[in-house]
Amino acid sequence: MRRSKYIAITFSIFIISLFLLNAGLSFAQSNFIVFGPKQYNKPKGHPVTYIDSFQASEGANYTLWVQSGEDGHHETRHFSISINGVEESVARTFFK
Repeated sequence: MRRSKYIAITFSIFIISLFLLNAGLSFAQSNFIVFGPKQYNKPKGHPVTYIDSFQASEGANYTLWVQSGEDGHHETRHFSISINGVEESVARTFFK
């Protein structure tokens, strides 16, 4: 009886440990927002430069998500994005 109780307790601790480990790994790989959402409204006419700053952890991978216009309307046709002074490429599929 004592041995089966010991095995049941050990097994329970093992299952709980696996659950906590899985929860920790899921959190570490989860997505979180480091900046935004932010809306920029450009008036018609000359080009406008917008500059913003944000803090992010070094060594981590990030995804830059840009939406031009609301639901496909009022889209910007020409723009560039620079991060830390380096102009990033913008996918050609972004432009119609």
